[in-house]
Amino acid sequence: MKFLCLMITFCLCSNFYGQESNKKLQQNDKNIKKNSNTISKKNQLPQPSKKAKWITNWNDYTKKKNKLFPKDWVLKGTKWGVPSTSFYIQKDPQWKQNVLVVDADKSTSTIIYDLSDKVDLKKTPIMRWCWKAQELPAKADGRVKGKDDQVLGIYIGTGRIKQKSIAYRWETETPKGHIGKISYGGGFVTVKWFCVNNKEDKIQKWVTVERNIADDYKKAYGFIPNDFAITIAGNSQYTESHGVGMVAFIEFIEKPTVKTAVKNTEKVVSKKKSSKL
Repeated sequence: MKFLCLMITFCLCSNFYGQESNKKLQQNDKNIKKNSNTISKKNQLPQPSKKAKWITNWNDYTKKKNKLFPKDWVLKGTKWGVPSTSFYIQKDPQWKQNVLVVDADKSTSTIIYDLSDKVDLKKTPIMRWCWKAQELPAKADGRVKGKDDQVLGIYIGTGRIKQKSIAYRWETETPKGHIGKISYGGGFVTVKWFCVNNKEDKIQKWVTVERNIADDYKKAYGFIPNDFAITIAGNSQYTESHGVGMVAFIEFIEKPTVKTAVKNTEKVVSKKKSSKL
């Protein structure tokens, strides 16, 4: 898995850049908005599932350069001549729990965690996470080589000789629902990415997203990986700007919880309407 981590790092930071975003990709994922659900409730913060198979633990950390760094995560994706994005844990005043801060100041890097033997995507195919953007990299656009920065990105990758990943990004200018495909290293490294959130979403507000990772990966590459790593990224090197995002939690669960939440909200609305009659 060390090789896997190195390949993911190369995938995110290599200078050899090629991008494919065509009609086939868009047609294959017309249901992206159906598969990617965003929940927001007034005065109520999203909470992790009680039946999660695996969930990030920001209460487990080590100290690096006087900051709290998540334990068992590895800093990768550093690039010579470019500052490294800062990853550290702090207690969020609204969440009132520890969260991961991703602070990218004209910088790039990632942190990686090996989920091999910890998560079985065939049993727990849903990845659910809660994040928010504090500040977006100015004029960043994943469709443009010289502007390909994101305040936050979550990558799922596997492979030894040929590494394949899918990614979910909080973009700036890229249209929500846009799908891109990037190749590096002569085609040995491939990433299919999805723009889940962008500047249209309110900053400084927690957003919860669910994706069927198994389905997304199988549609992209024709199989469901057994061994894989999860990567969190934050980049602002190309736009030479500043981006700050936070991740409250990432978890893997058996079934989506979004539909239930939406139904419950609809019931509350219907009750309110009936009370006026």
